[in-house]
Amino acid sequence: MRLDYIASTTAPILTPLAPATILMSGLYTGMVASGVNSYIAYVPAISSGIGMELSGFLAGSLTFRAIKERDLAGGALAVLGIVGYVSFAALGMSKIPNAGVFQAFVFMSLVAYFVTAIYQYFEDKKIKKDKERVDKNDDADRAAKAEKERIENNIAMLEAQTKSKVAELAAQAIIEKEKSNQARAEARKSKNQVSNGGVHGGQFKADPELIKTIIEYWQNNPNVSYRVAADACKCSPMTAKKYKPAPQEIKPDEQSSN
Repeated sequence: MRLDYIASTTAPILTPLAPATILMSGLYTGMVASGVNSYIAYVPAISSGIGMELSGFLAGSLTFRAIKERDLAGGALAVLGIVGYVSFAALGMSKIPNAGVFQAFVFMSLVAYFVTAIYQYFEDKKIKKDKERVDKNDDADRAAKAEKERIENNIAMLEAQTKSKVAELAAQAIIEKEKSNQARAEARKSKNQVSNGGVHGGQFKADPELIKTIIEYWQNNPNVSYRVAADACKCSPMTAKKYKPAPQEIKPDEQSSN
């Protein structure tokens, strides 16, 4: 445990102990002399002495608080409380032997109260700074997390765009190949048939969007059956098989993710 904390806790208790004892003893003696039962007199004597010291402690703390908050009215009232505490304590000890020593400890008690208030002020200030530092670190962590999420979202978006572009290019290549096949078929004047967008001379004349859809589906689901792919893409199994990309055209990370 820190020594300054121990001192701040015990100083306002121990410093006024001697003058408080004198005041309580005098009060007890006076009450007994006035006819109060000697046992009953202990309670009000001790209670009054403790209450007086607590009043001094409170007056000192409030005075420092008023100074810190620049509250002139509150400070003036707290100073009046200090003056009253010192005056009555000194008056109560003025007739006893070595009164000066005990009166000095009354003032020392006031100093202890002030020092305790100052200590508490710096402790509160330290706690405030620690909280601000923690809040600042939390803000930095949140900002870093948000930036990480933004980067991850951008990467995911770029990957999706890349997949779509690859599928589109593959579909365009197939369309060009189909056009070439159709041109040769027309040259041979073969019979036209229509199946899944039309068959021309035994060659598919597929819709570009359908081809792109099939390629993208195979890229994301390379291990499903032709029937499942056909149902998903709304085409025949033969068409799903025809436009399935070669294994080397499907990225390894896409195969492992599925």
